[in-house]
Amino acid sequence: MKDFVHLHVHSEYSLLDGFAATNAIAGRAVELGMDSIAITDHGVMYGAMEFYTNAKKAGIKPIIGMEAYMAPNSRSDAMTRGAKNYYHLLLLAKNEVGYQNLARLTTRSHLDGMGKGVFARPRIDRELLEQHHEGLVLTSSCIAGEVIQHLTDNQKSKAREIAADYRDLLGPENYFLELQLHDNTPELEEINDELVRIGAELGIPLVVTNDTHFVRAEDVEAHKMIMALGFNMTLKELCAKNYQMDETYHIMS
Repeated sequence: MKDFVHLHVHSEYSLLDGFAATNAIAGRAVELGMDSIAITDHGVMYGAMEFYTNAKKAGIKPIIGMEAYMAPNSRSDAMTRGAKNYYHLLLLAKNEVGYQNLARLTTRSHLDGMGKGVFARPRIDRELLEQHHEGLVLTSSCIAGEVIQHLTDNQKSKAREIAADYRDLLGPENYFLELQLHDNTPELEEINDELVRIGAELGIPLVVTNDTHFVRAEDVEAHKMIMALGFNMTLKELCAKNYQMDETYHIMS
């Protein structure tokens, strides 16, 4: 399926969570016969220009994006232990205006939404999205996304309300429900079924992605070490808590 495009891709700039150099991401797309690939790091655009350059050299169309941290209410709210401090939301620039708005959003998230301490994340909120969504395509993101989190809490009506709100803000051509499958998250199958129903009910299109954090399946062992560093654990401790990802999180064919 050579017309498939990976739209949910973390590079090494998703610090202590991604294990993929930008040139390796572009090279993998070439290897798989794909003509485009995205970069969507957690809350930042540190790798955007490097990725753009490497993708162009490889003859690949670069898609610049970000997996944003979305505050449930205001980006200025305090972040505390045990609270739902943010959801994930995937943003992709479809043109130059969208790229400029991505830059504005990530800048404001660091200046206004960062918070303090170990729980700090550069968060955006609804107010910022209302101001800076032109030229962007958004998806519901991974299992940490707002719609899916409400589905996992069995709040189906609330999940539909949120999906409809994003559709109305962005327009039905600019908001997608994101379908994923990963071996270590079997509940995604049931969630996908519900997302398909929501899409049909609300007129929201679907997009299939793979939440990639490393380039090839064999990179999973190195990625576990990266995650252990991020959690301040030994590899044994990480594996005992079952925090690690499996090989399905690579840039697959």
